[in-house]
Amino acid sequence: MMFRTYPRIAFYEQTHDNVPFFTDTGRMNAYCDIP
Repeated sequence: MMFRTYPRIAFYEQTHDNVPFFTDTGRMNAYCDIP
């Protein structure tokens, strides 16, 4: 999966790279592609 840190930090992209947690549907789409 898309983990860049060895001690796997959950949602590293969201907390460090300013990637939003929520999309237009209001659901958390972290590592899953919901159509």
